[in-house]
Amino acid sequence: MEEEIISIPSEKINYRHSFKLFYRFVKKYLKDLIRIFFLFLISNIIRLISPILIKTLIDKAIANRDMNYFLYIMFFYFSLNLSFFILSYYALLNLIKIGQRIIYELKNDLYLKVIKLPVDYFVKNNPGKLSARIQSDTSSVYELFTEISITIVMDIFIFIGVFGIMMYNSLTLSLLLIPIVLFMFVIAYFYVAKTQKFFIDVRKKIADLTSFLSENIGFINLIKVFKIKNTLEE
Repeated sequence: MEEEIISIPSEKINYRHSFKLFYRFVKKYLKDLIRIFFLFLISNIIRLISPILIKTLIDKAIANRDMNYFLYIMFFYFSLNLSFFILSYYALLNLIKIGQRIIYELKNDLYLKVIKLPVDYFVKNNPGKLSARIQSDTSSVYELFTEISITIVMDIFIFIGVFGIMMYNSLTLSLLLIPIVLFMFVIAYFYVAKTQKFFIDVRKKIADLTSFLSENIGFINLIKVFKIKNTLEE
């Protein structure tokens, strides 16, 4: 009687479960992450103030030929941009450090789970592919954690801030743009829903390619020793 082989079921991204799992690694760094978030928030408030200063510079200082006011605005503008650079650099540096620690713990946890799996599991599923998949997926999580998530949150904040400034200056024009903004959100939602399957397929193919290169190039001397080139080609 043939032994039952464990196989991987068809994948579907469960966002709630994924965030719940990831939160287990993030919670110990939550205070540091909140501090970093506020640093990014302050730096983006500075980004919103800078165009207003340029507007003031053109409309008042240059229009009135007021050199003292011009120099005052320019000094304030460059001070704000320097503050923006320092805050962004410090926040990003700390975010990268925390991200590296979280991914290190996540990889350790995943490899421990893989090691404890039954031998039958590795009959059906290539160990090289599993290792490549862990490496690929954790790298994607790292990019999401250190770059994409902060970029998305800060872009949303900038968008709200810019829209608020637009409403203050021209309420009619801002109201005309609301349907376009809603349409963009609907398109983004359907795009994410429809491309989820392709995203999973790409991850699988990258894992297949990485494992193939790892096994056939990294262990090429071993293949030559055991003379199993023809067997592998078959």
